Amino acid sequence: LNNYFPSGDELLIDFSIFGGYTNVNTEINISDTFDGEGQIGAQNLKSWTLEGLVSYDISVLTFYGGLGYNQIISNLDVLGTYEIRPNQILVDPIHANNSYQNFKATVGMRIKLAVFTLHGEYSFNQYNLLTAGFGINVN
Repeated sequence: LNNYFPSGDELLIDFSIFGGYTNVNTEINISDTFDGEGQIGAQNLKSWTLEGLVSYDISVLTFYGGLGYNQIISNLDVLGTYEIRPNQILVDPIHANNSYQNFKATVGMRIKLAVFTLHGEYSFNQYNLLTAGFGINVN
């Protein structure tokens, strides 16, 4: 993109796009709790994110911001038969499904001092998040 701006070689703005996907499945045998058969706890978590970022460098400072979209889907099941009391049996007693999706915005800054970096970031989302960190660059 720098080729389309006047004095493109001197423009210190960078653009990037990133995406991520996560899929986690877990099962645990919980047959020691109650009398019954096929007692399993199962969980599935799927999430994905897509975000566009822009950054601006001034000497040792980098300012950046981004806009993105997230989606998370989770399922929790307790499967099998459970004899709670004599003649009282529950079959597959728990099914919990939840989904969450929305847009997010991020602003942040990084300071690079020789091999050390300090950074801070704030994300505007359903649950706002402030992040700070320290890093060491090793080449």
